[in-house]
Amino acid sequence: MIIDCIACVYIPDMVNLIYHLFKKGNIVNKQKPQSGFAHLAAIVIIIVALLGTLGFVYWMNFIQPKVSEVKKNNSSVIIPVTKKPVAVDPMADWKTYTNAQYGFSFKYPADWTVKESPTEKSNKIATPTPTIEAINPNGCDIRIFIYKIGIGGWGFEGNYGSINYDAKLKAGQIVLTGRDYYNGDGSRMSPDYPNQESLGYLIQFSFEFSGYNYMFVGTGEGVKNMDSEDIIFNQIISTWKFN
Repeated sequence: MIIDCIACVYIPDMVNLIYHLFKKGNIVNKQKPQSGFAHLAAIVIIIVALLGTLGFVYWMNFIQPKVSEVKKNNSSVIIPVTKKPVAVDPMADWKTYTNAQYGFSFKYPADWTVKESPTEKSNKIATPTPTIEAINPNGCDIRIFIYKIGIGGWGFEGNYGSINYDAKLKAGQIVLTGRDYYNGDGSRMSPDYPNQESLGYLIQFSFEFSGYNYMFVGTGEGVKNMDSEDIIFNQIISTWKFN
């Protein structure tokens, strides 16, 4: 390096200069004190310059290359920026149904349709006409039966796979618990329908509110579709609100 060459040329010359100054100053021969002091000051200045030169040479050869290497390494480090996944709302484009008579609303998929029964049913047959029906174009639906408390019970005739829930209201919303699953294999078949294969499936729960029974039933064909339809059923129920 050029710095090394400078050090090699000038440092020996400085040492010789110090030696001759000592000799000229007669520090050894003890001349006049004033002349000796001047030479001593010159020697101190030269020594300081010599140490400065040595320090500069050391810094350029050992310290500065390390600093440059650290800067180079730091500039080449690429810190990847991870983007947080954006949550997608599966119900963002759903429609909203509102019932002014009973004071509730819920959302349903945009390709479904909702229809109402023209009059309140009194539940006098095994499978009454639903008060409200949300219909999936693929063949399943959600039927909502609303009738006054005390009218009596009813049911669906035949053998079905089923998912039964316990339901309660919390701040005007429906909370489902206690999922009871039956795959429609005939183990719960009624004696009235021996050796009958499953006709389809039911997803159901009920509760009482403000003098009325509310019975919710999701229906469809093919028990194998019951689990996937149960997901949509729960999504729709999660949007239910009493006004």
